[in-house]
Amino acid sequence: MARPRKDPDQEILIATDDGVWMSPSGDEYPFYKEKTRVRASHPLAKAMPQSFKVITVHYDVEAMTAGPGELRGEDYEVRAGA
Repeated sequence: MARPRKDPDQEILIATDDGVWMSPSGDEYPFYKEKTRVRASHPLAKAMPQSFKVITVHYDVEAMTAGPGELRGEDYEVRAGA
């Protein structure tokens, strides 16, 4: 089971329908189903919570550099004669 998030306001939400949000300053901002993503702390998500759902984001993370004197990835393959 995944551990609970430390800060719920940092959760990423995705739109569940299309719509237009009118900001307090009067500007219109369109959002699109399954395309628009915002943090839970964003004014749009707070103004229209019924139009968003939480998603799980999987960030790409590069592996750490190999230890001292070791190679990894393409450098290893080139020097190993692969």
